[in-house]
Amino acid sequence: MPKRWVLEIVVAFVFLYLVITGGAKLFDFKQFGFDMNAQPVAEWIKPCLKYSIPFIQIILAFLLEIDKTRLAALVGSTVLIASYIVYILAINHDFFPFQPCSCTWINKHLAYTHTLHLNVIAISWTAYGLLIVLIAGLIKRRKHRKTQKLHSFNIHKEELVS
Repeated sequence: MPKRWVLEIVVAFVFLYLVITGGAKLFDFKQFGFDMNAQPVAEWIKPCLKYSIPFIQIILAFLLEIDKTRLAALVGSTVLIASYIVYILAINHDFFPFQPCSCTWINKHLAYTHTLHLNVIAISWTAYGLLIVLIAGLIKRRKHRKTQKLHSFNIHKEELVS
């Protein structure tokens, strides 16, 4: 299993990604709202997305910092980034009648192809983080079972001796 510091670096990258992208949306929320209204999605969902996405990004970032919520935060981050990747792919393949803006000051300076690359890197971090957390959990469970078996064996051994 990778060392703990590897997980911390991966989590730091994902944390920065979420805080920067979510923070950029909140920093210029008026422009983000304007840009969100220009997106080629159903009108009824635009307000939900406008208010939820930046806050979900910030919440997920801070949940990454808590050991007990790290797995859920990595799963949530992966789902969020994966859905954005699907959206970018739909845009790149002319699924929509027009190409909307990117909606954050970082992405405004990048083409959708570059934004896609950035998000593929980000989802790679989350997937690697998930893998590390899941492997660590399996190892921990395995050690716990061995300890229980040893403890159970010692109890039965003491009963036989008595």
